[in-house]
Amino acid sequence: MATQSPAAARMLPHLRLPAALGLVLLSLSGCSMVSSRASAPSAMASPPMEDLPARPADPLAAFAARAQLGQEELVGSPPVPVRVVRTYNSGGGRPCRQLLLGAMATGRQALYCEATPGQWEAVRPLLQNGPPIRP
Repeated sequence: MATQSPAAARMLPHLRLPAALGLVLLSLSGCSMVSSRASAPSAMASPPMEDLPARPADPLAAFAARAQLGQEELVGSPPVPVRVVRTYNSGGGRPCRQLLLGAMATGRQALYCEATPGQWEAVRPLLQNGPPIRP
């Protein structure tokens, strides 16, 4: 067992009190956070659906819902040429459309699948570097 110097022995009681007080305050503040969350769950809950603003309609989703393979239209504002380059069913059985936005050589791809009957949503493709798009 190590022996303490007389100066350290005199300071030890003074160091123990602030450390103990700090631990007590820290534990009490954690309890107050837990109790405030437990007593007010409605403050943490999301707002009801009718209070949320309506999402603007996605013109690409509307195009994907009605377009057939090879169909091309000017979509959006400013208008951009969009073409359906591929249609397929996902692994889960949902109908999907691969779209080409812009020109064949410089355009970008977008993928839309039917979320619920009549409602289409943008999805992330599983394969990022797939085969090139053919018209």
